[in-house]
Amino acid sequence: MSAEPVVRSEANYEGKFDRFVLKGKDYSKQYNGVYLARLFEMRTILRSVAEKKWGNQSSILPKIIDIESEHEKPENENRQYILIGTLYKDMSLRGSVLDEFKENNGISGAVQSLYHIASKADTLVLEDESGRIALGGAKLLAQVGQLITGVVVAVKGAVGDDGVMDVSDWAFMHTVDTLPLQQQQQQQQQQQQHILPVPSKDSKYVLLVSGLHIGNPVPATTATDGKSSADTVGVSEMSAQLLIDFVAGRLTGKKEDVDIARRIARVVIAGDSVAAPEDTVKEKHNSYKAQRLAVSPSKQLDILLGQLLTVCHVDIMPGECDPSNLTLPQQPLHPCLFPQSSRFSSFNRVTNPYEASIDGVTLLGHSGQPVTDIARQRLDCISSTTTTADVNEEKTDEDAMMEVVSTEEIAAIESVAGGVSLKDRLSKKGCGGEQSVDILRDTFSWGHLCPTCPDTLSCYPFQATDPFIITADHCPNLLFCGNQNEYATRLVNTSGKPLRLVSIPNFATTGMAVLVDISTPELTTTVLTFR
Repeated sequence: MSAEPVVRSEANYEGKFDRFVLKGKDYSKQYNGVYLARLFEMRTILRSVAEKKWGNQSSILPKIIDIESEHEKPENENRQYILIGTLYKDMSLRGSVLDEFKENNGISGAVQSLYHIASKADTLVLEDESGRIALGGAKLLAQVGQLITGVVVAVKGAVGDDGVMDVSDWAFMHTVDTLPLQQQQQQQQQQQQHILPVPSKDSKYVLLVSGLHIGNPVPATTATDGKSSADTVGVSEMSAQLLIDFVAGRLTGKKEDVDIARRIARVVIAGDSVAAPEDTVKEKHNSYKAQRLAVSPSKQLDILLGQLLTVCHVDIMPGECDPSNLTLPQQPLHPCLFPQSSRFSSFNRVTNPYEASIDGVTLLGHSGQPVTDIARQRLDCISSTTTTADVNEEKTDEDAMMEVVSTEEIAAIESVAGGVSLKDRLSKKGCGGEQSVDILRDTFSWGHLCPTCPDTLSCYPFQATDPFIITADHCPNLLFCGNQNEYATRLVNTSGKPLRLVSIPNFATTGMAVLVDISTPELTTTVLTFR
C-alpha cells in the first residue's frame, strides 16, 4: 500500500538581501571609506540615542577635535561632553607583518601564530574623521575585554590633564534588555530538550542548518568511537540524507513526524556546504584525478539538494569553505555548481549575510565568520569550549607550536595575557554556544553585523554606504549565525519587541539542525539531531 503524499505548508517569501548584492566591483578604493560611511550613517542615529538617554546633561560635540578647544576654557574644567566615533582596540598580542623585521622583540615570532589575541593589556581609542582620543575610566576598562574595533558608539565623560577621556557612560545604537530570571530558566530548559515539538493547527516551520561539509569525512577528532578519519568517510553525507528524508516525511513514517515535516516551509543552509579534499590542497599542480576530487563535493551536494528541492524550498548561502568570493558580503554561489538543482524553481541562491521575510517574520544572519572573528578578540571566549575528543588527542597543532616557542616567549605572552595559557591562545576551538549568542546580542546592540570588517575580517571596500548596518528598517525577528561549535538560543527584548538569537551548530560534527516555529510570537526553536 503506497504512502499518502505529503501536503506541504506554503509561506509568503520576500528576499531582502539585495543590499548585499554587489552591483559593480571596484577594488581600487581605500578601506577608510568603509569606516567613514559607517560613521556618517550611524552618527545621526546615535545622536538621537544620546539625546534621549542623557538629555541636556552634556553637550554633544560635532567632532572629536572640538574637545581640545572646549577643554582649554577655564569654565569647562571637569565638564562632561558627549563624543560619537568609532572604537579602535589596541591589542598588544595582535601580530603584524612587520614584526619579523623588528629586532629585540622576544614575542613577535610566537605572536604571529596566536589565534586568540585579546588580553587585559588592551586599550581603547575613539576616532572620527577629525582625530582620535584615548578612552579610560574604571567603568569602561571593565568592559574592554568584550569590546572590539569598528563599533560606533556615543561616549560621555570628562577629559583629564593627560588627554584621556574618563568615560562615565556610553550608548550603542540599539537597546537589548535581559529577560526576567524565570523566563531565562524556561529558555535553558527548552534549550536542553531534544524532543520533537507538538505542532498546533497553525504551526509552520523554517529549518536552519549549516556546515554540511559534503565531500569531506568527519575529522578524527570528532569521532566518538576512536576510529580514524578514513573510517568515518561518508558520515556527513549519511547524516545529510537522514535530514533530507525527515524533511520529505519518509524517515520514520510515523504520523507525528510526517505532520512536522509537512509544516517545514523552507530550509535555509547557512554556509560551508562543501569541503575541498585535503589532497587537492597539497598538489602543486592539480592532476586530472585531483581536479575530479575537487569538484566531487559540489556534485554530491547537487545530488542531495535535488532530492530536497522536490519537496521543499531551499535557500543556500555561501560560507568560508564554499567556492565563493572570500570578502563579505559573499555573493550567491554560481549556478554552474548546481546543474541539477538550478532547474528547480524552489532553489534560491542567496548572499552571505542573508535577510528574508517568511510569512512576515524577518530572518537576518550570516554563515558565522563575523562571530568567529569577534570571538578571537574577546576575553570571555578564550578556551570556552572543550570537547571529549581533546582528551583523547595524542598531539595537537598547539602542542607542536609550544615545542618551538621558547620559555621566555611563553612567559612574555602569558604575562600580558592575564593568566591565560599560550596553548589556549593557540587553540582554534572557537567559542561555546552561549558565547556565540552573547556576540550575536552585542552585534545587534552595536547596530552592525560584522564590525571587525575590514580590520581583521575581509570585506568589499564600500564607499557610499555600509550594508552591514542594522537600521530600524532591517531589525529582524530572528538573528542567527552558522557553523558554530554548539547550539544555543536566547530570547531578548529590543525596544519592547522580542528578538530570537540562534547559534546554528556545524552539522558535519554535531548532526544538528534547528527547527524554528515562525507561527509563535517568541519563534520557538527545537534542535534536531541526525546521527
